[in-house]
Amino acid sequence: MSSDRGWNDPPSFAFSSTGQAPKKVLSRRLVHETKTETKTDVANLENGPPIGPPPIINKQQIKETPSRADEEVDTSQSLNELDTLWQKSIDSIPKKFRADIERRLNLLKNDWESERLSMDVKQRMAKLIRGLACGDYDSAYRIHVSLMVDSVTEVSQWMVGIKRIISTLQQNPIAPDTDTKLDEK
Repeated sequence: MSSDRGWNDPPSFAFSSTGQAPKKVLSRRLVHETKTETKTDVANLENGPPIGPPPIINKQQIKETPSRADEEVDTSQSLNELDTLWQKSIDSIPKKFRADIERRLNLLKNDWESERLSMDVKQRMAKLIRGLACGDYDSAYRIHVSLMVDSVTEVSQWMVGIKRIISTLQQNPIAPDTDTKLDEK
């Protein structure tokens, strides 16, 4: 059987950068191992569960380390950088698309400032904007595609404008911002 997708195969919704899902072998039988009881298993059952309350942990002993997912995104910096990119690329965009892109960018700004976007979308958009500012248009496009696949309900109203900016910058690159570096996750 061919691994190529047919015209009527259902779409795969899980986005991965490799584009290939691991192949599942369906022609092999699963082997279930039988667990044999040993004398130690029986001895542990006879003793029963441990007696007493669970150990008490001091709250001071637990150090909270902020995870990368909880990091706050600098809203004003990201939106200002997007405005700068928009102003640099506006001359390369056909006039019939400018008003639509401007409207969609305003929707993005309103959603971002009114806290209607999830933290994941904000972080990925900040990374997309940094990628555009650095001139890494392929990375920005991949982030755009992953956002469209994973968070379509949040981004569908304004992502078309971002896609047009990405495609315009791919065709007519601007000088990348040397101060901004794209963080690798």
